Amino acid sequence: MKTLLCLLVFFLAPTVRAVGPEPAAFPAQAYLDLEDGEVISIFSAPGQNWKSCSADRACSALGWPDNTAKLRVLGKKRAVATPDIYDPQTKTMEEYYEVEFFYERIGPNGRRYKQSGRGWVDAASVRFKKMAPIYSTAAPSPTTDPNCPPEGVPGGKLGSERPSRLVTPLANKAVIATAEALMPAVGHCATRDTRTLASLTNQGNHYDTHVLPALRKVKLPDVTNQEGERLTRKQLIDIDSLARMLYSETGKCFKHGLHHPMAIAKVAVNRVHRTEQHGQFMAGPHAADKGPLARIT
Repeated sequence: MKTLLCLLVFFLAPTVRAVGPEPAAFPAQAYLDLEDGEVISIFSAPGQNWKSCSADRACSALGWPDNTAKLRVLGKKRAVATPDIYDPQTKTMEEYYEVEFFYERIGPNGRRYKQSGRGWVDAASVRFKKMAPIYSTAAPSPTTDPNCPPEGVPGGKLGSERPSRLVTPLANKAVIATAEALMPAVGHCATRDTRTLASLTNQGNHYDTHVLPALRKVKLPDVTNQEGERLTRKQLIDIDSLARMLYSETGKCFKHGLHHPMAIAKVAVNRVHRTEQHGQFMAGPHAADKGPLARIT
């Protein structure tokens, strides 16, 4: 989902989201820097993920808070090296905070339930200042707008929201709906045969040989652009190719903010517009039904 959200809005300028300094004293109130509807796992020990936790009987997932959860950080972050995330070249380790958390949520059955506990969370998603989601879908809370007369007054309107304050949440919902419609059609594995993968090392353009044949047969999603034009096969190939490029280059960066993959997507789009350098950016050979973006990525 996040990959597609990035590529669908790559014309937007990336937003810088600084982590900010740690507070001088702990415990400290904190917030989760997540998109609306996104949750994060709280584990019983630092450095855990679903793969490692499922193999460790002493590990357990304690909760799945979202960006509305109440969070309290109990101390300074702890750096942890695990086989999945440790980079021996840069000596990079992941950092985690021990936190207390509480959230309420409406379940599939319509009942409200509460969850609280104490555990460890990836420090990359923790902020000590409330951050608005990049793709907020929440409607703004009612406010009194001096430009709109109150209800009951001649010229008054039902509600006092200026239309501009509603545009962004509605547009973001449209982005998410478009991404969900695209997901079944793109990103499929070219092959699961490890012998085939091992033989691809020096066989030319792997995308054209192993991905395009299936992509040419998939049913086009019912998606339109802002001008009401239906998605074309060439555009679907562009989206699939860009999504694969973003995942391969920034697969571990999404948790640090969507602005990272958005910036890389913007670079790819800028190269499409640099027609005088297409010979440099589009080294082939390429299939005839690929557009400039797919050839660059």
